[in-house]
Amino acid sequence: MQLFYSQTSPFARKVTMFLNYTGLVNDCELVLCSFSSEELRKHNPLGKIPALRNGDLTLFDSELILEYLDDLWTVNGNLSLLRRGSRFYYAERKAAMTANGILDAAVSSMFEKKRDTQPSDYWLERWREAIEQGLDQLQLEHCGSAEKPSMSSFCLASALGYLDFRHPDLNWRQSRPELEQWFEAISASSWFIDTAPPASA
Repeated sequence: MQLFYSQTSPFARKVTMFLNYTGLVNDCELVLCSFSSEELRKHNPLGKIPALRNGDLTLFDSELILEYLDDLWTVNGNLSLLRRGSRFYYAERKAAMTANGILDAAVSSMFEKKRDTQPSDYWLERWREAIEQGLDQLQLEHCGSAEKPSMSSFCLASALGYLDFRHPDLNWRQSRPELEQWFEAISASSWFIDTAPPASA
């Protein structure tokens, strides 16, 4: 099994956090690549990162990859980190999708700011509002914990880590002490530390 990834991609980080937590990383070759990598495009014509290859099967989109890996994880009797069958399944998926929406807005903002032409103030403000409102409406009781992470934990940890990495000016911790406390506990986990982007990136 191979994972095509970038150390600075927060979408790939969700997957590498899962791999590290479950130990499936020991069965997976991590292949560093860029969006323009010829090796990546052999298996994924869209050039999306991350992409997972297992035999003849290639998957892209981090959420689909995580679903597939969760299936591999549960084959040996482990509890699903998607919490399939739980009465809180949809609440946890909603929390994960909220975190993913925050991440989408943060990544879009970063690319907008890097444009050669004048960035759009309209879109930057719209994405900033999405980030702020998403953070305010998160239900942490459905985001797992450092001791017992769920799929929503990896999604939210990746989103918050990316805000620190690319958008420190947002100061997301301000007026959100419970979220800050949740993240501080998560940040001490080996699966979070071992997947951090390079400080010089």
